[in-house]
Amino acid sequence: AVSVLELVPYAADVLEWHAVLFEAIGERALTRDEALSVTNREVIDWLPTDAKRWHAEGVLDRFCEAFNNVLPLIENLYECQRNPFLDREGNVDLSGGGGDGGEDELTGVGLRGGGSKGMTPDTPVAFSLPSAPPGEVDAAGLCTIMILRRLERAHNEVLIRLEKASGPLSTARSAAASAAAAVAADDGGITASAGAGSASADAVVNAPALSYQTPPELVRRSLLNYHPERDLLPVASRWLSQPLGHSGGREVDFNIREIERELQKLLDGKGPVLINVRQFEFANELRRVGVLAQIALNVPQSTLPAAAAAALASELDTADQLSELLRILESAAHVVGSSALRLKPTTALGDFVKNVLLMPAEKWSAVCPSVVDQFAQLGHLRDMLLAVEAQLSGTPASHAVADCYRAQLDPEQRAAVEAYASAGSPMAAHLSAVLGPFRDLMSGPLAEPTFGAQESLKMFLTYQDADLADEDESPWFREFPDDLTLEVALETYLLLSTLNTNK
Repeated sequence: AVSVLELVPYAADVLEWHAVLFEAIGERALTRDEALSVTNREVIDWLPTDAKRWHAEGVLDRFCEAFNNVLPLIENLYECQRNPFLDREGNVDLSGGGGDGGEDELTGVGLRGGGSKGMTPDTPVAFSLPSAPPGEVDAAGLCTIMILRRLERAHNEVLIRLEKASGPLSTARSAAASAAAAVAADDGGITASAGAGSASADAVVNAPALSYQTPPELVRRSLLNYHPERDLLPVASRWLSQPLGHSGGREVDFNIREIERELQKLLDGKGPVLINVRQFEFANELRRVGVLAQIALNVPQSTLPAAAAAALASELDTADQLSELLRILESAAHVVGSSALRLKPTTALGDFVKNVLLMPAEKWSAVCPSVVDQFAQLGHLRDMLLAVEAQLSGTPASHAVADCYRAQLDPEQRAAVEAYASAGSPMAAHLSAVLGPFRDLMSGPLAEPTFGAQESLKMFLTYQDADLADEDESPWFREFPDDLTLEVALETYLLLSTLNTNK
């Protein structure tokens, strides 16, 4: 049987295939359902040149080999739930037949049609794209994330044990680690960590970060590459001693010191690593999860400074500008909402966009007003997103609210909402705190006509954010109009958004 240590170099092939996918898909709005009908081979056809397509075919072949060899090592794909993409013999079965139900027990995903059950060029690209949205289990999207986590852990465990046994990293290994860290800094950071804390948090915390943007050859040089038949057996044979006397051939001995010296060469330039995985953002994903509620849990949110809010209103005056900035902010919200990292609310939003979302500085400068860039922080992300949405004419695409929740406010209802949010009212300073869960309510539960239009809007908002129901946490919310129903949800939200922008 092949040991997991022999499979570590496959991590480079997975990251290289991710790089191909992100380049090929580019700005396309690919939904999760579409990713289940588009194959790996078809995505290659989206690349701009024949040379890139030819190169990508070789990368895909190596990725398929890596996927089919490593996934069987992952018995549980998510927490204690059995990997649904392994059959009873432990082989890869992307039809979902490995579980009792005949399809993915976690999300109902499986191959459409016949063909090979393992990873192939004709497998839906959903199994290649890394995705772990907050609040959901996307089994297909977890596959490559868990593969990279397993390989990272195998690499780090060996290096950390050797370091504890023999002392600090050698000069050569430290130099290579520094080079990898420099490239990682150019990569711009993280959207999801494959395995932070998986081996030894103290040893990995300063490890070089590898990502899909890291040159593949540097990734390969940073990872262990060990095969017993290739690396150990020839060395053991060279340093084998066997007496030549009568019956002496039965006794053998090895020069362990020389064997260790030769094998040490395999460690030159190697040290613990941190593999960072950029998650793919499927189109319309924000409808499915309460992203604004989630980012407030991960990063405390506050109101955007008045100067920045004014600049948003005055300098972004076209739908194209607003739509582009909204797309960037939604990407940032998705990353913050799904991140397991400790993010600081005081981190400059521009730095996050450029270093984590990997957006070129000139593109960010062209989209974001300079005053906003100067003041905006991660702690203002929710307020900025709400403000930009409110400026867009009509209803933003992320508000796919069912028709039964789009009724007009009557004059009395409109007056009550305006009084509730007027300057000087207890609510005025907390509009962002209610608009976040309000937006999540519309783009999630109210995207389909599931609930009665006459249900209490106030009650559903407390379902979306339990803090609103806590009078100690949110005493100002008790004044929210009790007679508003889900029927007027969209109009109420848009009115509150406008009042928040104009306050």
